[in-house]
Amino acid sequence: MSHAAHGHPSSFQGNMGTKALALELDCEKRLQAFIAKDGIRIREFFIDFDKLRKGTCGDAAFRTCLGTLQIKLTQQEIDSLINKYKTGVANLVSYDAFCKNIDKVFSDDCADPKNVIFGAQSAAQFSDEEKDILLATMHGMISLIKAHRILLKPAF
Repeated sequence: MSHAAHGHPSSFQGNMGTKALALELDCEKRLQAFIAKDGIRIREFFIDFDKLRKGTCGDAAFRTCLGTLQIKLTQQEIDSLINKYKTGVANLVSYDAFCKNIDKVFSDDCADPKNVIFGAQSAAQFSDEEKDILLATMHGMISLIKAHRILLKPAF
């Protein structure tokens, strides 16, 4: 990872990094929507792994904390977040910077957390064939749910 002129790590990786940057932004938007919906302060998940309270934890601890949030993230998304928030020290991730970025949804600058939730759409691009397969699968699931009389309610 390169360092920007102001001395902080930069996640810019030229043209090759454009796809990774889009993946990071999509993942961070989903995380913001998740915490805004439930009012979760994610910093609390990381505190136990930072005995010295320096705002960093190991990459394994970072993965564990993201897993504790019970958000479905791919290995590639987790790796891109780790690469973005890595410090100059080996295997340390700045959870402080990560939490500040994710918690922006609760700041005064963010007009309404509901807008974050609705704006967290995936950046995935599907072909018409893939959309048809997805819709057919969803209709199949609906039929099974109705046939088995499954009542779906949100968890409280």
